Amino acid sequence: MFRVVMPTSEPATLLILSSTGILVGAHTVGGNSEQEFSTADLPSGLYFIRIVETSGKHAWTIKLVRQ
Repeated sequence: MFRVVMPTSEPATLLILSSTGILVGAHTVGGNSEQEFSTADLPSGLYFIRIVETSGKHAWTIKLVRQ
């Protein structure tokens, strides 16, 4: 499980990408929110969490290691 605290008031799309760049999950998250996401269905490995504001103005990438 991982938790995301949105650093902006704008809604965003959260993408979960495998280490090879394959999209394995996508979620819409509200601005100024805090949400938890389950990793139970992901195999062990390295993932990238990409958060992109709806406007495309800002984006963040976070590494996630699933053990």
